[in-house]
Amino acid sequence: MDAVSLDWQPALADLDACLAESEWQGARARVVVSNLWTRYAIVPWSDTLANDEERRAHACICLAETYGAMGPEWHVRFSDGEPGQARIACAIHEGLLAGLRTTIAARRGRVLSVQPALIAAHNRWRDRLPQATGWFVHVEDGALAAARLVATGWDRVYTARIGADWGIELSRLRTFARLAAQSSASSRVLVDAPARLRRLAAACEPDIEWLEAPEPAVSLAARRWHVVGSQQ
Repeated sequence: MDAVSLDWQPALADLDACLAESEWQGARARVVVSNLWTRYAIVPWSDTLANDEERRAHACICLAETYGAMGPEWHVRFSDGEPGQARIACAIHEGLLAGLRTTIAARRGRVLSVQPALIAAHNRWRDRLPQATGWFVHVEDGALAAARLVATGWDRVYTARIGADWGIELSRLRTFARLAAQSSASSRVLVDAPARLRRLAAACEPDIEWLEAPEPAVSLAARRWHVVGSQQ
Protein backbone atom coordinates (compact mmCIF):
# COMPACT_ATOMS: atom_id res chain seq x y z
CA MET A 1 0.00 0.00 0.00
CA ASP A 2 1.57 3.30 -1.09
CA ALA A 3 0.62 5.70 1.69
CA VAL A 4 2.57 8.58 0.13
CA SER A 5 0.27 8.61 -2.91
CA LEU A 6 -2.82 9.07 -0.74
CA ASP A 7 -3.84 12.65 -0.05
CA TRP A 8 -4.53 13.26 3.63
CA GLN A 9 -5.22 16.98 3.18
CA PRO A 10 -9.03 16.54 2.90
CA ALA A 11 -9.05 14.66 6.21
CA LEU A 12 -6.98 17.44 7.83
CA ALA A 13 -9.48 19.98 6.47
CA ASP A 14 -12.34 17.97 8.02
CA LEU A 15 -10.45 17.86 11.30
CA ASP A 16 -9.89 21.61 11.20
CA ALA A 17 -13.60 22.20 10.58
CA CYS A 18 -14.43 20.04 13.61
CA LEU A 19 -11.91 21.85 15.81
CA ALA A 20 -13.33 25.20 14.72
CA GLU A 21 -16.49 24.43 16.70
CA SER A 22 -16.49 26.21 20.03
CA GLU A 23 -16.62 23.07 22.17
CA TRP A 24 -13.41 21.79 20.56
CA GLN A 25 -11.32 24.91 21.01
CA GLY A 26 -8.12 24.13 22.89
CA ALA A 27 -8.77 20.37 22.72
CA ARG A 28 -6.17 17.88 23.87
CA ALA A 29 -6.33 15.29 21.11
CA ARG A 30 -5.72 11.57 21.08
CA VAL A 31 -5.71 10.70 17.38
CA VAL A 32 -6.16 7.43 15.52
CA VAL A 33 -4.75 7.42 11.98
CA SER A 34 -6.46 5.48 9.20
CA ASN A 35 -4.85 2.26 8.00
CA LEU A 36 -4.74 3.94 4.58
CA TRP A 37 -1.77 5.93 5.87
CA THR A 38 -0.10 3.40 8.16
CA ARG A 39 2.43 0.70 7.34
CA TYR A 40 2.80 -2.43 9.46
CA ALA A 41 5.31 -5.26 9.77
CA ILE A 42 6.10 -8.09 12.17
CA VAL A 43 9.69 -7.73 13.44
CA PRO A 44 11.31 -11.01 14.58
CA TRP A 45 13.30 -10.94 17.80
CA SER A 46 17.07 -10.56 17.43
CA ASP A 47 19.59 -11.00 20.24
CA THR A 48 22.16 -8.99 18.29
CA LEU A 49 20.36 -5.63 18.57
CA ALA A 50 21.85 -3.49 21.33
CA ASN A 51 19.68 -0.34 21.44
CA ASP A 52 16.56 1.38 20.10
CA GLU A 53 18.42 2.84 17.11
CA GLU A 54 19.42 -0.63 15.95
CA ARG A 55 15.93 -1.97 16.64
CA ARG A 56 14.43 0.86 14.57
CA ALA A 57 16.80 0.05 11.68
CA HIS A 58 15.76 -3.60 11.91
CA ALA A 59 12.07 -2.57 11.88
CA CYS A 60 12.69 -0.45 8.75
CA ILE A 61 14.23 -3.49 7.02
CA CYS A 62 11.15 -5.57 7.86
CA LEU A 63 8.81 -2.81 6.61
CA ALA A 64 10.86 -2.45 3.41
CA GLU A 65 10.27 -6.11 2.56
CA THR A 66 6.61 -5.21 1.94
CA TYR A 67 6.63 -1.50 1.08
CA GLY A 68 10.09 -0.73 -0.32
CA ALA A 69 12.82 1.44 1.15
CA MET A 70 11.86 3.36 4.31
CA GLY A 71 13.51 6.78 4.30
CA PRO A 72 13.76 9.35 7.12
CA GLU A 73 10.39 10.80 6.09
CA TRP A 74 8.73 7.87 7.87
CA HIS A 75 8.16 7.91 11.63
CA VAL A 76 8.64 4.33 12.80
CA ARG A 77 7.58 2.95 16.17
CA PHE A 78 7.51 -0.62 17.47
CA SER A 79 5.64 -2.32 20.28
CA ASP A 80 7.09 -3.42 23.57
CA GLY A 81 7.53 -7.13 24.04
CA GLU A 82 9.12 -9.82 26.14
CA PRO A 83 12.65 -10.89 25.17
CA GLY A 84 12.45 -13.52 22.46
CA GLN A 85 9.06 -12.35 21.14
CA ALA A 86 8.37 -10.64 17.82
CA ARG A 87 7.33 -6.98 17.83
CA ILE A 88 4.91 -4.96 15.71
CA ALA A 89 6.40 -2.08 13.72
CA CYS A 90 4.18 0.78 12.57
CA ALA A 91 5.17 3.67 10.29
CA ILE A 92 3.34 6.94 9.58
CA HIS A 93 4.61 9.61 7.19
CA GLU A 94 6.20 12.60 8.93
CA GLY A 95 4.29 14.93 6.60
CA LEU A 96 0.98 13.64 7.93
CA LEU A 97 2.14 13.92 11.54
CA ALA A 98 3.36 17.49 10.95
CA GLY A 99 0.07 18.44 9.31
CA LEU A 100 -1.82 16.93 12.21
CA ARG A 101 0.16 18.86 14.81
CA THR A 102 -0.11 22.11 12.84
CA THR A 103 -3.87 21.77 12.36
CA ILE A 104 -4.52 21.10 16.04
CA ALA A 105 -2.10 23.78 17.26
CA ALA A 106 -3.79 26.35 15.01
CA ARG A 107 -6.96 25.78 17.05
CA ARG A 108 -4.99 26.15 20.32
CA GLY A 109 -5.07 22.40 20.87
CA ARG A 110 -2.37 19.86 21.65
CA VAL A 111 -1.68 16.33 20.39
CA LEU A 112 -1.44 13.92 23.32
CA SER A 113 -1.04 10.73 21.29
CA VAL A 114 -1.16 9.25 17.81
CA GLN A 115 -2.10 5.62 17.21
CA PRO A 116 -2.64 3.53 14.04
CA ALA A 117 -6.21 2.35 13.49
CA LEU A 118 -5.47 -1.40 13.59
CA ILE A 119 -3.67 -1.04 16.93
CA ALA A 120 -6.48 1.09 18.38
CA ALA A 121 -9.16 -1.34 17.21
CA HIS A 122 -7.27 -4.32 18.61
CA ASN A 123 -6.92 -2.58 21.98
CA ARG A 124 -10.64 -1.76 21.96
CA TRP A 125 -11.62 -5.41 21.48
CA ARG A 126 -8.74 -7.04 23.34
CA ASP A 127 -10.99 -8.61 25.98
CA ARG A 128 -13.19 -10.20 23.28
CA LEU A 129 -10.39 -11.72 21.21
CA PRO A 130 -9.36 -15.38 21.51
CA GLN A 131 -6.33 -16.54 23.42
CA ALA A 132 -5.85 -19.24 20.80
CA THR A 133 -4.78 -18.53 17.23
CA GLY A 134 -7.18 -16.58 15.02
CA TRP A 135 -7.51 -13.49 12.83
CA PHE A 136 -8.63 -10.02 13.90
CA VAL A 137 -9.85 -7.89 10.97
CA HIS A 138 -10.52 -4.15 11.11
CA VAL A 139 -12.56 -2.61 8.29
CA GLU A 140 -12.94 1.13 7.68
CA ASP A 141 -13.81 3.33 4.72
CA GLY A 142 -11.16 2.58 2.12
CA ALA A 143 -9.04 0.08 4.02
CA LEU A 144 -8.96 -3.41 5.52
CA ALA A 145 -6.27 -4.52 7.95
CA ALA A 146 -5.88 -7.94 9.56
CA ALA A 147 -3.62 -9.39 12.23
CA ARG A 148 -3.13 -13.07 12.95
CA LEU A 149 -3.25 -13.63 16.69
CA VAL A 150 -1.14 -16.24 18.47
CA ALA A 151 -0.39 -16.89 22.13
CA THR A 152 2.58 -14.50 22.10
CA GLY A 153 0.83 -11.66 20.20
CA TRP A 154 0.74 -11.17 16.42
CA ASP A 155 2.70 -13.24 13.94
CA ARG A 156 1.33 -11.85 10.67
CA VAL A 157 -0.27 -8.61 9.45
CA TYR A 158 -2.04 -7.81 6.18
CA THR A 159 -3.46 -4.57 4.75
CA ALA A 160 -5.40 -3.72 1.59
CA ARG A 161 -7.30 -0.85 0.07
CA ILE A 162 -10.99 -1.55 -0.44
CA GLY A 163 -13.73 0.05 -2.51
CA ALA A 164 -17.11 1.55 -1.73
CA ASP A 165 -19.09 -1.53 -2.83
CA TRP A 166 -19.67 -3.25 0.52
CA GLY A 167 -21.17 -6.29 -1.19
CA ILE A 168 -17.82 -6.94 -2.84
CA GLU A 169 -15.98 -6.37 0.43
CA LEU A 170 -18.27 -8.79 2.25
CA SER A 171 -17.38 -11.38 -0.38
CA ARG A 172 -13.71 -10.59 0.24
CA LEU A 173 -14.20 -11.23 3.96
CA ARG A 174 -15.91 -14.56 3.28
CA THR A 175 -13.01 -15.60 1.06
CA PHE A 176 -10.54 -14.53 3.74
CA ALA A 177 -12.44 -16.58 6.31
CA ARG A 178 -12.46 -19.66 4.08
CA LEU A 179 -8.71 -19.39 3.52
CA ALA A 180 -8.12 -19.02 7.26
CA ALA A 181 -10.32 -22.06 7.94
CA GLN A 182 -8.00 -24.23 5.85
CA SER A 183 -5.84 -24.32 8.98
CA SER A 184 -7.77 -25.50 12.03
CA ALA A 185 -5.36 -23.52 14.21
CA SER A 186 -6.47 -20.20 12.68
CA SER A 187 -10.11 -20.83 11.81
CA ARG A 188 -11.65 -18.00 13.84
CA VAL A 189 -12.03 -14.68 12.02
CA LEU A 190 -13.31 -11.81 14.17
CA VAL A 191 -14.27 -8.67 12.29
CA ASP A 192 -14.61 -5.09 13.53
CA ALA A 193 -16.58 -3.34 10.78
CA PRO A 194 -19.07 -0.49 10.28
CA ALA A 195 -22.68 -1.37 11.06
CA ARG A 196 -23.69 -0.91 7.42
CA LEU A 197 -21.33 -3.73 6.38
CA ARG A 198 -22.57 -6.01 9.16
CA ARG A 199 -26.16 -5.44 7.99
CA LEU A 200 -25.26 -6.83 4.56
CA ALA A 201 -24.21 -10.13 6.12
CA ALA A 202 -26.55 -13.08 6.12
CA ALA A 203 -28.36 -13.92 9.34
CA CYS A 204 -25.92 -16.75 9.85
CA GLU A 205 -22.27 -16.36 8.81
CA PRO A 206 -20.50 -19.49 10.08
CA ASP A 207 -17.07 -18.31 8.91
CA ILE A 208 -17.16 -14.76 10.31
CA GLU A 209 -17.66 -13.54 13.87
CA TRP A 210 -18.83 -9.93 13.95
CA LEU A 211 -17.70 -7.73 16.83
CA GLU A 212 -20.69 -5.54 17.58
CA ALA A 213 -21.04 -2.58 19.90
CA PRO A 214 -23.13 0.59 19.85
CA GLU A 215 -21.53 3.11 17.51
CA PRO A 216 -21.19 6.62 18.97
CA ALA A 217 -22.47 9.62 17.08
CA VAL A 218 -19.49 11.42 15.57
CA SER A 219 -18.93 14.35 13.26
CA LEU A 220 -17.68 13.90 9.71
CA ALA A 221 -14.13 14.80 10.75
CA ALA A 222 -14.17 12.42 13.69
CA ARG A 223 -15.03 9.49 11.43
CA ARG A 224 -11.38 9.47 10.36
CA TRP A 225 -9.73 11.07 13.40
CA HIS A 226 -11.15 9.06 16.30
CA VAL A 227 -10.59 10.19 19.87
CA VAL A 228 -8.59 7.34 21.43
CA GLY A 229 -4.96 6.37 21.51
CA SER A 230 -1.88 5.52 23.48
CA GLN A 231 0.85 7.90 24.51
CA GLN A 232 3.49 8.53 21.85
